[in-house]
Amino acid sequence: MFWWVSLPNCDSIQNLFRKFVPASFLAQLTQKYDLCEQGIYVPAVVLWLMMWQQLGGNRTLEEAVQQVVLGEPRDLLPDHKRVREGTVSSRTGSYSVARSKMPQAAVEDVFEHVFEQALRQSPQDQLTRRTYLLDGSSIRLAHTPELNRLFPPASNRHGRSHWPIWRVVVVHNLANGTAGRPAWGPMYGKHAVSEQALAATIMARMPPSLFIADRNFGVFSVIREAHRQHHNVITRLTKARAQRLFGGTLPRQEGAYDMR
Repeated sequence: MFWWVSLPNCDSIQNLFRKFVPASFLAQLTQKYDLCEQGIYVPAVVLWLMMWQQLGGNRTLEEAVQQVVLGEPRDLLPDHKRVREGTVSSRTGSYSVARSKMPQAAVEDVFEHVFEQALRQSPQDQLTRRTYLLDGSSIRLAHTPELNRLFPPASNRHGRSHWPIWRVVVVHNLANGTAGRPAWGPMYGKHAVSEQALAATIMARMPPSLFIADRNFGVFSVIREAHRQHHNVITRLTKARAQRLFGGTLPRQEGAYDMR
């Protein structure tokens, strides 16, 4: 299933970024991860440009740096001599180095903070605000040596397929559609992970919530992990699993059943 959405314009996204990732939070992030605040590509600029690249359909480094050359984003650029004089270099080296030095954990902290701030903007009640749709999928990746190593293609007795496959599980808030930080891993190979295991990863990082899921998650391991993390789950069951739970025959009437 594919969802198509219209993104707001760049100015609107910048406003959301400044609202959800304020200077106070960036200061805490900088201190926590000992991020470099010198030069043009300070943490706020690097984080915004990384987001801008992805939202624009994987824009290039050159396109990102060109934004800084043009003086954008104005409210995030530091008080640097080259910025003031309009002499920022169009070379990508400085931004590339700054981006590579940004810890993944710092980016994940920003994601979680934005997610929580977005939920707080929802006018829904507390129950609805903590209700999520849980689902998984697989994504075909570009054929590169590194991706082939991390996400091995499928294989069978006829040989190995061409494309690396990425397995991912994500939650969407029922009140406003906000997506939480996904969990992912290889779908095939010796390090393959199941959707059920990825669901457990997501549950472990979230406060007590209600998850609504399809029958792929209607298994003992998922329900057990949910209750261990103080979550509730509404899920469908396969016919075979439902028959076992009801002693071999299905209930005569359709409906919802509490299996606790």
